[in-house]
Amino acid sequence: MKRLFIYGTLMLDDVQQRIIGREVPMTPATLQGYRKGRVTVEGKTYPRITADEAASVDGMVIELDDTEMQRVDAYEGSEYVRIVVVLGDGTEAWVYAEPLSDD
Repeated sequence: MKRLFIYGTLMLDDVQQRIIGREVPMTPATLQGYRKGRVTVEGKTYPRITADEAASVDGMVIELDDTEMQRVDAYEGSEYVRIVVVLGDGTEAWVYAEPLSDD
């Protein structure tokens, strides 16, 4: 199972059912060093995190198998990258964040 830190639409039961195929147990968590912002995709606005040393994001941790992670990868699309982060409790998890710029 893979741990995933979520902070937006994936916390909604109906989105979990539609994308993952089940409601997933969630555990509260905090991610230091990121701030929550927004991204607009095809006229819809979604939350997205960006690196910011002075900020933190509250969210949830869920556990998914490889097939479920592939479904979430497809759902998140190219507006996000999946990276490994260390949460406030010292554990690691994947998270979908703003892609790094090529600058």
